[in-house]
Amino acid sequence: MTQTKPCIALLGEFSAGKSTLANLLLGSDQSTVRVTATRMPPVRYVAGDGPSILMGVDGTEMPLAEAALDDGELAEIREIRIPLQAAILERCDLIDMPGSSDPNMPGDIWGGLLPEVDIALWCTPATQAWRQSEAALWAAVPEAMKTRSHLLLTR
Repeated sequence: MTQTKPCIALLGEFSAGKSTLANLLLGSDQSTVRVTATRMPPVRYVAGDGPSILMGVDGTEMPLAEAALDDGELAEIREIRIPLQAAILERCDLIDMPGSSDPNMPGDIWGGLLPEVDIALWCTPATQAWRQSEAALWAAVPEAMKTRSHLLLTR
């Protein structure tokens, strides 16, 4: 029987500290940290070497270096997979999700990836923790995942 590594997702609204936490866990500045919403798809960090890959919603794969990330193609991207040498990635995969309140993010992105997530780390700014929009999204998270999730106050 093959044991797969658990998958940890960093969830929350944009500018909640998800990418900063990813960088801390990875031990390097891999995740883009921005103050405003971006059009980035989820970024999955996995142990290994090699090129970064765009995973299409239809299952196709393309090297990131060959892809043009324009607005039209972003709707067709399920995730970016980036192999790295980082201690945490020997034990788990890490997904840096786009902000839940990003108006540019297709709604099915979260629904498509959440079934693969074993542990969720929900990031929320301590100064504005647990807004109504966060509670509404949390209500849609599968019950089984809620028991394996943690709320992190950031900043």
